[in-house]
Amino acid sequence: MPTAARVLATAVLVLVPISLAGSVLVSGTASDYRVAIDADENVAFGCSAGKFSYTVNGVGTTTGQSCNTIQALTITASGPFPNTIDLQNINAADYVALTQLTAASGDGNDTIIPPSAFSPTLTLDGGTGTDTIDYSSSSTAVSVNLGANVPGLTATLGADQEVPTTSSSATGTTSLSYNNVTHTFDISVAVSGIAPVSVTGFHIHRAQSGVNGPIIVDLGTTVVSDGMGGFTFSANGLALPSLNEAALLGGITYVNVHSPSFPGGEIRGQLIPSGLLVAAPATAGTATIANFESVTGSSMGDSLVGTLSSNTILGGGGNDYLVGARGNDVVDGQDGADVIAWSNGDGSDVIDGGPGSDTVQDNGG
Repeated sequence: MPTAARVLATAVLVLVPISLAGSVLVSGTASDYRVAIDADENVAFGCSAGKFSYTVNGVGTTTGQSCNTIQALTITASGPFPNTIDLQNINAADYVALTQLTAASGDGNDTIIPPSAFSPTLTLDGGTGTDTIDYSSSSTAVSVNLGANVPGLTATLGADQEVPTTSSSATGTTSLSYNNVTHTFDISVAVSGIAPVSVTGFHIHRAQSGVNGPIIVDLGTTVVSDGMGGFTFSANGLALPSLNEAALLGGITYVNVHSPSFPGGEIRGQLIPSGLLVAAPATAGTATIANFESVTGSSMGDSLVGTLSSNTILGGGGNDYLVGARGNDVVDGQDGADVIAWSNGDGSDVIDGGPGSDTVQDNGG
């Protein structure tokens, strides 16, 4: 009997570590520090007492590696597990030597929470599955584009689009192409009935049709006479503040020409996409991102754009601008006065403004 008892005890000791081992493995040196996750885990990373630390499902571990010496940190999750990789506490104050942070999830429906403030190179990959990039803990507004752009935008300018309308007989046209990676655009404008000398202001504003909004790009007043009492203007590589990207792609911006007779604007034209959105590289501020199907915004006013497939886009707090793009999307503005863009051909979407005074910009076909 004593022998049998000893065998049974040995069996128990062998079986217990098999069920627990290997969910998080830390390896490498300060120049190439690596973390591998191979189980269904919620892992949050940070720095405790100056050492690299992580918490797995609420249980904390502190390593012997100094945070301030790590130069490259790579976190990889594998397998079909639904993981959460929480990077919000990876910050420049603790990780002063860090120049590259990479996080890649596996085949499950994963969530990656980006750092709250991080300036070195940041690369985030959702992998396969239905994955979410989550900024809900951020107190800074974010611009996230999961992978869509417009083929171009056009506007027809007239007095009837001004708010209130004007008596001007001037007309105009605008064409614009946008690069969502560089956040720059090329623009061409032709106006009849307003001489160059009469142009006192010339801008792109952000607002839906029938509403006046703030200036987001000043086009200046250096325009060229067309020799017939009007003017032309063209420029390449103009910068668009990234937080206005969803508004631009969603038809929620307009060109406005001001004059002495109409200081609030003589003619105006809404910039409308020239066709259905097309695939484009995904972007999120200065980060490189890929393979995310869902995004949750911050507590501030965000710019959020989906992909050509089905997405879930949650605005969070603040006054957000949201574009589901194509696919059968769920778009929820949540708190704040949000503006959500929709075009015919975007799919069968579920749109909910949430609390606040919300607007849907319908761009038709």
